[in-house]
Amino acid sequence: MEPIGHWGRDIAMYRVVRMLGLVAAGIGIAYVATRSWSTLAGLKSRSASVQERSNRSLHDGSASRKDQTTSVYALARLEPAGGLIVVGARPGARIERVLIAVGDGVKAGQPLAILEGQDEARRRLALAEAQQAQARHQRALKRDQLAVERAREDRLQPIRLATLVNTSKALQLEDDRLSSDINLLSKDPKDARQHEELLLKLDEVRIQSYRAMFELEQCRADEALLERKRKIEDQGLADGGPADQALDRQIELARGALDATTVRTPGAGQVLEVHVHGGEVSSGPLATLGDLSAMVAVAEVDQTDAEKVGEGHAAEVTILGRTVPGKVTHVGRLVGRNQLPNADPRAPQDLRVLKVTIRLDTAEPAARFVNMQVEVSIRPGTTPGR
Repeated sequence: MEPIGHWGRDIAMYRVVRMLGLVAAGIGIAYVATRSWSTLAGLKSRSASVQERSNRSLHDGSASRKDQTTSVYALARLEPAGGLIVVGARPGARIERVLIAVGDGVKAGQPLAILEGQDEARRRLALAEAQQAQARHQRALKRDQLAVERAREDRLQPIRLATLVNTSKALQLEDDRLSSDINLLSKDPKDARQHEELLLKLDEVRIQSYRAMFELEQCRADEALLERKRKIEDQGLADGGPADQALDRQIELARGALDATTVRTPGAGQVLEVHVHGGEVSSGPLATLGDLSAMVAVAEVDQTDAEKVGEGHAAEVTILGRTVPGKVTHVGRLVGRNQLPNADPRAPQDLRVLKVTIRLDTAEPAARFVNMQVEVSIRPGTTPGR
């Protein structure tokens, strides 16, 4: 009886397995039928859509075909139209004071921070300016003194010249008289002593005459060279000479050293971020600025869509659910790797892209979200307002 029991159990197990196989086959057939129906419906829907677009294209003409061009989608980053300006300080310099805060509006040339050494640089500049002032003061005194000497010389020169001329004439007359007396006395031997005395006098008169003649010629030479002499004196005391140039260079160096202790903004804008605080040692960047009155979105367009996009094309930028219109103002020429990762894990992450700049029609709300990653839609072949 035992073999019969085993046989019965085997028959029952066979029936169960057979029934499970029939159920699985039925489920498979139903799944295949459902997929086939879905594919067929999708093909019919796409065919109808294509036919509808074809009918509209034939009806609207060539102008409407441009409007039906497929939009180009890309990721972008919001930036000021003038770009982000990172103002830096000399690496290694200690920051004494920071004069700005996030959100402050700044003008071109406005001080942003004070570096160490400003007091010393200011003293060096003051010393250089004092040396220049001293040199100019001494030169002015010399010019005044020279003016007095020239006035005195101009007054005495004619008198001196006339005196020397008259002296020379008088000495010549005395020479003639003594010579005549000597000639008379030389004939009488009794007057030999007197004759010797007259000869001595004549020698003295002639010496004086020679001296007077020399002084007269010297006075005339001085008068002839007076203009050239004064011109040279004026050049030596004129402002802007080599001495002044050396002092000017010293002042420029001192002023440059002083200016180097103040970090200034290169242009107007708003402070977006401050990277250092007073008392810290600078590592380079000090603050990030930007002019938020005009904003752009810098998009990374896939290289496969590069030929579709051109300057002037209409675009839309989605910022936190709000759509802001704009237009393409610049299309880059350099293709590179994308820098904006897609949050969708199914999307390709390593792309070759072209940077495209889209200027927004309005700065809000982009001005409140600088560097935010957004989505853009560019409509090739269309212009804003269409």
